Amino acid sequence: MHITFLGHNFFLIESTGKRLLTDPFISGNPLAAHIEIDQIRCDFTMDVQEAVIAAGFIRCNNIIGCHYDTFGLIQINHEAAKEAFTAAGVNMLLPEIGETIRI
Repeated sequence: MHITFLGHNFFLIESTGKRLLTDPFISGNPLAAHIEIDQIRCDFTMDVQEAVIAAGFIRCNNIIGCHYDTFGLIQINHEAAKEAFTAAGVNMLLPEIGETIRI
């Protein structure tokens, strides 16, 4: 399985010949220029502390961050975010836009 972070909360998940796009950030995204779909907007999301709590609720030990650093209101301190998740016993990945994670 390959997971490619395309920005905002936009992931391409590829497995066994199938491709899945999640919550696309399309408008203004050069990596999505070939996709024809209505623009989807989202202005706010949970902060790091809320995300740590949510990971506990769903008993997830591996988190892939999204909705971060896409505009001024949701800029995060990457090291502090990773430290908060590590303190909770959770592995957190913050991929760069265009980065593919192989799991």
